[in-house]
Amino acid sequence: MDLPIELVYVIVDRIEDNDTLKACALVCWRLRQPAQGALFKSFTARNGEIAKADDFLAQSPHIAAYIASMTIELSNSGLDKSPELYPRLLSRLGGLRRCALVGDDRLLPGSSAILSQLERLKLYELRLEKLALDLPGLRRVIALAPSLSFVEVSVPSRGIEISDLNEDALVGIERLGVYESPCVCGVLARLTSTGFHSLEHFMFSVTSDAEPAFAILAKSAERLRSLALAYKQGKANNSTPAILYLPALKRVTFTVPLHSRSSSWLSSMYSTLLSHTTAPSLTSVRITYIPQYTPFCCPAYLHWDYFLPILDGTLSSHPARPHLCWALDLADKNRAPIQRWRPDAETTTFDSPHAAFFVPANEERSFAAFVNGVKSGMPAMATHGRLDFEKILTKQYW
Repeated sequence: MDLPIELVYVIVDRIEDNDTLKACALVCWRLRQPAQGALFKSFTARNGEIAKADDFLAQSPHIAAYIASMTIELSNSGLDKSPELYPRLLSRLGGLRRCALVGDDRLLPGSSAILSQLERLKLYELRLEKLALDLPGLRRVIALAPSLSFVEVSVPSRGIEISDLNEDALVGIERLGVYESPCVCGVLARLTSTGFHSLEHFMFSVTSDAEPAFAILAKSAERLRSLALAYKQGKANNSTPAILYLPALKRVTFTVPLHSRSSSWLSSMYSTLLSHTTAPSLTSVRITYIPQYTPFCCPAYLHWDYFLPILDGTLSSHPARPHLCWALDLADKNRAPIQRWRPDAETTTFDSPHAAFFVPANEERSFAAFVNGVKSGMPAMATHGRLDFEKILTKQYW
């Protein structure tokens, strides 16, 4: 093979099929290292197999050097039996940039040793999921990486004083995600009175009390470049953020259950956040719908949704001419099987005399109906060519 090694790396890195990468690793020595690097750049250590993963990396230290992203499934049972196993696994990694720790909703024994290894690694991104943190743990976590995500993470909601935590660590946070973690959001909102000086990307889910998230939004207003909001009906209160000026904001993303799309609170958020007076630099808006049922069926009379003209007027008149992408998340594993003849607004189409009860089985046909319905409800944006549509078929975690 006479290709320059740099070009070989580029070609191999574009291969997505693991079987093909394994075959490449066996072809010749020039392909082995690029193929192994592509195979092991992301690594998952599953619960019950941590010891095997540790033995594998101990016997193949060159493989450990390839790993840039790792997900570790933690459990109290595993830590109780071998509390040194998880930090030992992390100690074998030198180039790790992204790490996800997935727990089982309880406070983990031995977490101090794990955090010590993460401090050594100098991570760029850390995601904590289904974990409970005590005060010392939270103090260390907020200083671990410039990109932090909390998913269903709990912390003590009482007894935390601002002086107990390292408020200076917040200055270095560039990306912050807080999903289904209201206590974490509340603590972070209380931590700083001067603002999140480096925060450019903020992602949060709307819970029963959205005020802490809005407080973080206000404190990061000057530098914030992207904002993502996940909404669940019945969890949002009626509050909306005070009038904000977000001069650097370029991208806004909403994730919404399809059956909750007509929420008046959401309509108010659209008007508040997407206005040219709030976000004069806005260039991209994305609204992702999560269908409740599978297969996906386009709601009847979608083009009559009352908020579509509001969106159409707000975005079509925006001086920055932002584009709007409508996405359907068809990769969600929690969608329920649909029942034929179900009188549900989501499960109807407009191509039958019995539209209120007719359920087609063809998702492609329903997606085409969805596209046509949105275009009919937003004629100005459609005429300007500023509407895009996407189907999400693979779950993305990073």
